[in-house]
Amino acid sequence: MLIEFDGRRPRVAASAYVAPSAVVSGDGTIREDCRVLFNAVITADSGPVEIGRQCIVMEHALIRGGRGIRRRSATTSSSGRMRT
Repeated sequence: MLIEFDGRRPRVAASAYVAPSAVVSGDGTIREDCRVLFNAVITADSGPVEIGRQCIVMEHALIRGGRGIRRRSATTSSSGRMRT
């Protein structure tokens, strides 16, 4: 399920898969060949979240974007590692 929040709608690459029970909310980007599996939640309501190419977000995972102290920072993934 893709949910718009505060005027921001998630962006999902055509080659990505988001399971029917997964939720992506707000300023989220799901790149090429990603998989967001069942009941996973990616909430980008407080800051952007970018899931890089060929990443897998496993079942029941929660990824939440947040704001930095001085600037808006992104939560990003690539090569299997999460950074905030």
